[in-house]
Amino acid sequence: MEVVLLNTCVGADPSLRLTTRALIVAHVLFASCTQDATRSGIVEIAFFVESDPATPVEGVSVYVDGSAVGTTDHEGKLSALVEVVPTHPAIVRYACPRGHARDESEFVVRFPSTAHHRAGRARPLEFKLLCRALTRVAVFVFRVSPPMQVPIFIDSARVGVTDEEGMAVVVGRREPQTALEAKLDTSAFPEMVPRSPVRRFVLGEGHEIFVFDQHFDAVKPGQRVRRKRARITKIE
Repeated sequence: MEVVLLNTCVGADPSLRLTTRALIVAHVLFASCTQDATRSGIVEIAFFVESDPATPVEGVSVYVDGSAVGTTDHEGKLSALVEVVPTHPAIVRYACPRGHARDESEFVVRFPSTAHHRAGRARPLEFKLLCRALTRVAVFVFRVSPPMQVPIFIDSARVGVTDEEGMAVVVGRREPQTALEAKLDTSAFPEMVPRSPVRRFVLGEGHEIFVFDQHFDAVKPGQRVRRKRARITKIE
């Protein structure tokens, strides 16, 4: 009787035909392959997590088959040794920190048999993960002339006041595509025009800087002054 031995772990020719005398050898080889496919091994894996290009995310917890691997550092990196079964599907799950969201909750990885070795003998298996930021930073730079201390409101909430040089910087976070309204409240300066100017703008998909540059004129009762439009500069 003759049999065909397909895909042995010794790299035999798939077309090789074995005689009855070789059946015992074939059985041993098959058993060896089966054991290698189910034997666990140590694999070094490395994760890098970012929210935007070149923006690492710290504090991301990573799990492999339900077991905690660790959390990313301030560089968004995590390296660990994990016990896996080569070619066996492993479920990788990660939890983003507060203020971030993931596009997928988990994914499946099949570790190759070539990674079945002790750490340090091969390059780590690398994975790049994404934790999207739910909010964006909006930086408001206010400048008024002549210099005076003017209260600042953003979306009807008082957030600060310009200093003696007429300058102020306000930093906030909002969701992308959020409409914002900024106002300089001049109710304490009734002689200054324009009175309490308001400007509206929209925060885009990225972090942005807005410069609110406003000039005021002093008027006497009954005097008419041509108003100058406030200048807004958007820096992306």
